[in-house]
Amino acid sequence: MAEAVNGRVFVRNEIRLGLPSKGSMAADTLDLLKDCQLPVKHVNSHQYVAQIPQGVDIEI
Repeated sequence: MAEAVNGRVFVRNEIRLGLPSKGSMAADTLDLLKDCQLPVKHVNSHQYVAQIPQGVDIEI
């Protein structure tokens, strides 16, 4: 996927998903991903990271 920022084009090889960060929806989302064998690490207050074991480049 290519992304243009300030007239420059950057190529990304991963898929990014947005997650809710607060409230019951956030907790339910993290529980769902964990149940799907996709545990999410909370790196900092604005960043979560997860990996799919099959090696697909997906960043959450």
